[in-house]
Amino acid sequence: MRNTRPADIKKMIQGLIILTLLCWATQTLVSQWGFGDEISGEKFVAPSRQSTSIELRSDATISGSEIRLNQIARWPGAGNDALEQTGDLIVGRFSSGRASLAIDLDELKSILEGAGVNLASIDFSGALRCVVTRTEQAPVEPVVAAPAAPTTRPIDTAVESTSRSLRDILIAEVAERFALPVDSLQVRFSQQDEKVLSLSDSSSKFDIEPRKQRNIGDINWDVTVTAGTAKQKHSISANVRAWQTQIIAIKPIVTRQVIGQSDVTEKRVLVDRLPDEGSLTIDQVVGQQSGRDLSPGVAFTGRMIEAVQLAKVGQLINVIVQQGGVQLKWVAEAREGGAYGQTIRVRKPGTRDEFSVLLTGSQQGKLISSPSNVALIP
Repeated sequence: MRNTRPADIKKMIQGLIILTLLCWATQTLVSQWGFGDEISGEKFVAPSRQSTSIELRSDATISGSEIRLNQIARWPGAGNDALEQTGDLIVGRFSSGRASLAIDLDELKSILEGAGVNLASIDFSGALRCVVTRTEQAPVEPVVAAPAAPTTRPIDTAVESTSRSLRDILIAEVAERFALPVDSLQVRFSQQDEKVLSLSDSSSKFDIEPRKQRNIGDINWDVTVTAGTAKQKHSISANVRAWQTQIIAIKPIVTRQVIGQSDVTEKRVLVDRLPDEGSLTIDQVVGQQSGRDLSPGVAFTGRMIEAVQLAKVGQLINVIVQQGGVQLKWVAEAREGGAYGQTIRVRKPGTRDEFSVLLTGSQQGKLISSPSNVALIP
């Protein structure tokens, strides 16, 4: 074995010391760089999402019956933000003969929320209420008759009062096609069709051919406009949405749970598709049982509820019998099951006499028919 000289051992120790010092210096320098970055504040911070500010006007003057958001409110950067598409949202309508309407800020917030606008990203300012005044459209001047002919009828004025624009005709067609009230519709036409849509049926004739569509959303028409001897074809498109009243769960609901009044609420929302099963009313939901587990915020459909059986086959039910001014109660045996509002067959115990009973409660009903040869009062 070769012997290590003292000089070699000394060099080895010096090398280890130098290596240790280099490692310590490098670590200290890196740490100081990081500390310096924290002091100078030169580090990346994700930008926070800026909110949009909407200022509600205290008053506004419009023509026509529809009140839109951009007529009663203003916001910076209009035309460049997400609210541009919401600017023509109808937030109110004048009823016939009314010339003034007040829209509260809380009402406006409710409408925007129902239309799907995220209120958390909006800062509201300005007035708490906007009073909207409707201006009368300038009447068409009737033809002035000569003094010698005082019986001339104001034909032009009558035509003006009954004329409709192409826009109104198309909206009415959509309402009739989908069996919806006109005032529940939010229709947004293409900007390039505005000139054609303003034409009136008093000066032009319209041949309208709707394209087949099963639901609202993007709607299209083929319209031929005839003015005198000239004809012109147009393809007009619009996005159609509708306000619907939905029944919303406000509490967790489990399967087979009977739904109470405090479990649900009504909410008016703007939808772009109509439900296949139709809308439910709160009376159709309360008192029924849930067909599955539901979370808060879920809108009810017909498939989510099941009728509660108020009577089962073989059960004894209390039957109210009304004869003249006399009301009696007797017991009958259910021959079939049923839910609230349904009619079932019952039989008097110990006999074969059957009756028809309308169910009004749990194991309760009201007699609605009976065989003519059977005595109802024993």
